Amino acid sequence: ENTDLEGCCECMLFSLIIPMYNAEKYITRCIQSIKNQTCEDFEVILVDDGSADNTVLCCMRNIDGDERFKIIKVEENRGVSAARNLGLKNAIGEWIWFIDADDWIDATALESVMQVLDPEVDLISADFVKERRGKEWTVSCGFENGDIVTQKGLCEHMFGTKCHFQFIWSN
Repeated sequence: ENTDLEGCCECMLFSLIIPMYNAEKYITRCIQSIKNQTCEDFEVILVDDGSADNTVLCCMRNIDGDERFKIIKVEENRGVSAARNLGLKNAIGEWIWFIDADDWIDATALESVMQVLDPEVDLISADFVKERRGKEWTVSCGFENGDIVTQKGLCEHMFGTKCHFQFIWSN
């Protein structure tokens, strides 16, 4: 088993999976935020789920020959879960990160995650910034920085009465 989380020759550290459906208006910002990462040990799997607009063309323009980016095109819309699952089937990374097409990540996001990776960790959660109608606010994942939670503790937290912890992906 490879426990060298600084990267390895046979595999990719991160697989970023981006399901897309009619995302031409915002996919450029998403791709550019990933291309600007300070950590370069990643692949991006863009799954076009039957878009009727120029989503794929926008992706191709922004990828511009960057071999870390792969586009999978599905002719008929099957939904975001099917698109994510298709991305998972094609992922080679040790760690999976789902990113929505209308989201973007800070330039040091992967580097920050890399600093807390551990072979014993199954899930990493972080706060995020939500933006609507020109206003931004931070949404807390509900854990303190560096918290290590057992499976039972995670379930209690997720299904507790004061839970604000959401998966895939927060609305």
